[in-house]
Amino acid sequence: WTFHYGMPASVSLPLEGGSADSVEFIFFDSARLLRSEPATWRPVLDSLRHMLAAERERKGIAWRILCTHHPFASVGEHGGYSVWNDDEKVVEYLTPCDRDTNPAGWVQNWLDPEDLCAPRYKQYVDSLTEILRTGQTAVQAVLSAHDRSLQLLDMGARMATCGACPHVQIISGAGSETSRVKLPAPPQEFTASLPLPTDEGFSAPGFVQMRFTRERLRVIFYNGKSGNPIDMGGGRTEFWIDQQGNLLL
Repeated sequence: WTFHYGMPASVSLPLEGGSADSVEFIFFDSARLLRSEPATWRPVLDSLRHMLAAERERKGIAWRILCTHHPFASVGEHGGYSVWNDDEKVVEYLTPCDRDTNPAGWVQNWLDPEDLCAPRYKQYVDSLTEILRTGQTAVQAVLSAHDRSLQLLDMGARMATCGACPHVQIISGAGSETSRVKLPAPPQEFTASLPLPTDEGFSAPGFVQMRFTRERLRVIFYNGKSGNPIDMGGGRTEFWIDQQGNLLL
C-alpha cells in the first residue's frame, strides 16, 4: 500500500520491464468523506472527477485499479455479517444500523459511519459510482481493506447500468488480526471463511496477489501462515478478470 498526501493521486507502473502498457493505481481517501459532512465533499469529488477525465485520454493504460480503504461492497462484519450461529456453523447477518435489534451498532454508526448500511456510507459509494458512470473512464476493480478479511465479490449485476464502473471488489484486510466473514457463495461471493467451530467463521489471515498481463488480471489469495493459496469457495484458488472488468468463471 502506498499512501499519498493530498489524495486522490495515482501511480502508473509498467506491466513488465520495457512494456509500453501500464497499470494505474488510483488512490482515494475514503475516510475523508466518511468523517466529514456531505456538504463539504465537492472539492474532493471534483478532484477525482478531473483526474479521471485527464487519465481517460492517456495512451498505454491497460488497467485501472481504484484503491480505497472503504469498499463498495462487503460480506464481512462491516457488511453486517458478524454473528456466529453455533448450530448451523455459519456467520449470520445482523444489521448494525437498526436501533432496536442492534443498539450498540446503531450508536457507533451514528457517531462514526463505519458500516455499509449507514446513510453516509451509502452516499459515499453512490458518489464515487456516479463519478465513474458519468466520466466513462474504465476502472476494472476496487482494492480495499476496512474489513479484516479476504474477499472477492462480483458486483457485475449491481453495476450493470454503469459501463465504466468496476465489477469486482477485492478486499485484503487480513494481514494479521482477522474478523468474521460470510461463507463463500460462488459464483458471486468468494471468501476465506474458516467454518470450523474453533474458528467461529473468522477469515483466514493472509493477503492478495495481483498479476497483470495485457489481456487479463490474475488474482490469488494466500494464507499468511502457510503461504499456500486459499480455497475461496467451490475449489477456486485462482481468479481471472478481463479488461472489461468481468470476473471470468
